[in-house]
Amino acid sequence: MKLILTRPLDDSRKILDLPRDKGYEPIINPLLEILYLKNNRNIDQFTSLLFTSRHAIRSLKKKKNLFLSNKKIYVCGKSTYQEACELGINNEYILFEDSTDLINKLPKIKDIKRENILYLRGQHISSNIIESLKCKSISLEEEIIYEAIKKDSFNQDVINAFAKDTQLAVLIYSERTAQIFIDTLEKYELGNKTSIILAYCLSKNIAQVLKRFGISTRYSERPTNEAIFELI
Repeated sequence: MKLILTRPLDDSRKILDLPRDKGYEPIINPLLEILYLKNNRNIDQFTSLLFTSRHAIRSLKKKKNLFLSNKKIYVCGKSTYQEACELGINNEYILFEDSTDLINKLPKIKDIKRENILYLRGQHISSNIIESLKCKSISLEEEIIYEAIKKDSFNQDVINAFAKDTQLAVLIYSERTAQIFIDTLEKYELGNKTSIILAYCLSKNIAQVLKRFGISTRYSERPTNEAIFELI
């Protein structure tokens, strides 16, 4: 069975072997393109940094002569954590499973209110961390340093796969990507093909977006690559 990889190009390339090991034939067809934005913020004035996406870290790495030392770095997600660990060996890295885990546990950290925290993020977010933490008397500054641009197009390999009218799988990692996938189906007049699609989703909320359009779904209980591929 063919499996459509919808993540940005670099991320899709990194996981190519995972579906192959499961017997799938992967097709890379990104529905988002990452645009890194200019960042002039002086990182040195902050004691701590917060990341919920590896793309924010990659954007920061693009700064010339960047060296981070002796900072607390709060990170959501295992893959983001692994990327963040390359920022410097003298930092303290604190991992949260996801944004909900962060919102629940960050306010309980000792002396957290004394920290000067900068949240580096993308233009589009699924959880308003700033507002959620403000309700718990935790304030932090934020800066948008990348944008995930919508790419509502299918390549020829995907179009050919739909034409065969056999079951086709797709990996969906966000609610926004789920909606873009639906929009792209409609753009190519493939709305009548939803019955042959099986979507593997990173969360229940993502699956619900697709289910409303008649797409069969399976979703992982943990927001990790390992968990989503355990479904296959």
